[in-house]
Amino acid sequence: MKSSEKKELANHFDLSGDESGWTPVLCPLHDDNRASAAINWKLGFTCKAGCGGRSLSKLYQEIIGGDVAEEKDELDSIDFDDAPALDELKPASVFYEDAAGLFKHFVAERGISPQTYRALGVTFELNPTAKDFGYITIPNGAKRSVKRKFIDGMVGDRYVNSSGKGQPIYKLPEVHDAKDVILVEGLFDLMALYEMGYRNVSAALTSSFKEKQAYEFKGKTVFVIFDNDYAGYKGSRKAAEHLKEMGANPIILELPQFFGKDPHEAFRYNAHHFRNWLAEKLAQYDAVDKNYVIESFLTNRAPLKVYRTGIPTFDAFLGGGFKAGVHILGGKPGAGKTMLTVAICRAMAEQGARILKCSYEISKLQMWARMSSQFDAQHTWAELEMNPLLLTQAARERVTQLSEQVRVVMGWNVNEVERAVNNFDVVVVDYIQRMPSAKSEVKFGVSDNIQRLSNIARDYNKIVIAVSSLPRSGYKADGEMGVFKESGDIEYVCQSATILKKAGDAYITASLIKNTRGVMGNFALEGDLGHCLFKEADYFVESDERADGE
Repeated sequence: MKSSEKKELANHFDLSGDESGWTPVLCPLHDDNRASAAINWKLGFTCKAGCGGRSLSKLYQEIIGGDVAEEKDELDSIDFDDAPALDELKPASVFYEDAAGLFKHFVAERGISPQTYRALGVTFELNPTAKDFGYITIPNGAKRSVKRKFIDGMVGDRYVNSSGKGQPIYKLPEVHDAKDVILVEGLFDLMALYEMGYRNVSAALTSSFKEKQAYEFKGKTVFVIFDNDYAGYKGSRKAAEHLKEMGANPIILELPQFFGKDPHEAFRYNAHHFRNWLAEKLAQYDAVDKNYVIESFLTNRAPLKVYRTGIPTFDAFLGGGFKAGVHILGGKPGAGKTMLTVAICRAMAEQGARILKCSYEISKLQMWARMSSQFDAQHTWAELEMNPLLLTQAARERVTQLSEQVRVVMGWNVNEVERAVNNFDVVVVDYIQRMPSAKSEVKFGVSDNIQRLSNIARDYNKIVIAVSSLPRSGYKADGEMGVFKESGDIEYVCQSATILKKAGDAYITASLIKNTRGVMGNFALEGDLGHCLFKEADYFVESDERADGE
């Protein structure tokens, strides 16, 4: 069995995959609330309730699917009826002295506040003579409860549900009268949302959501947020089918990969962004914007970040500098696009911005040679590319400081950018036509990438600067967005678009031809191209169409 398949199986059973010996689990092959099965990562799977034993490969095929080659060992010869008894985990007595410490570790590891435990009526048992020693108990309506073992190495089922037959489900009291419900997989997913202020939450406690569970949501709108794995993906869609059959209105909310494996992990490690993401997703289906205005707009204390470009006229046009959204720097080859982005990156980094610079043509060595040349008047970037040891001591110190703010990566696709984007304030793509895409044609690839970058800028409140070449038909165009007509959907998604033109050996003219946050206009730059430094010059129209190397 492949390691990725083993990981999926482990996630399905809420295990790490590192357990030794036989570990009790709920059997996925029948309705099971007593952990009548056991899994052994070396020997296989067995169910004492009648489903029998099978290899891990066969189990994977049955509950997850896919083409998996059967293991070529002696699994088929094992008599699973002779598997060790499920009570071979360590007895409770082993943990008597450490129970309090284990409970504190359990609580701290999950990041849920004591206030939430108290609000939900959660109790815990440290008395070694008590029946429920080693468990926390969460009330689930009148005379019902869900118990979760907080000593995972102790004998006993991980979850115990008092509702008896059928799949377990946990509902907050407010769910009964709520028109809209959030359905998650795990109990701690529910607790995380409770901490965020949501009370209309239910936990299925499994990814295998059944019709009987779906009936409880008849007539409601159900936002399904299952775990970010294969089982959660398949389970959310099966849950949606059952909910539709029972007269509910299911809406699946896909948790972005960056947030981790489930809502609990998203809350624990990225609470601010997860809170905003969920509020925005739910607000899409509100009849009015009252919730957004009260809970988000009027409570947003984080001002919109603005980073100056270091070019006063350009910043004035932009209303102070670059803000969240996609900004295009376009021009034909040799117009100075990459050099200008190097200068702008330095200016923004010196204001505290963290920058991800995605390069597709220029090597990391050459990019840092250009960055470094801004601090060394004695050596050009071309000389530093040949021998970085030429840098003066003062320049070395400045470059080292800059490297704490800027990361240069080579060949990243949009998925990789999104995975890392919360570590940065600004993403620079140089250039968009070279960014990898699954689309066969460059134009469609550009459209797909620029739309996804726009979504990243919107969803994560980031600045994206995309360098774009112009089609040959746009070389002589002046001041019109039509120059991007052959370059996908660039003209439709950007907040600003600036066209650069070479005007002699050391001059660049720039035309801001789209600007959703200010005015449009022209400016000119005089460049020290050997050091990627620019200063403003008087604007003029230059007819020189030479294309010097960039």
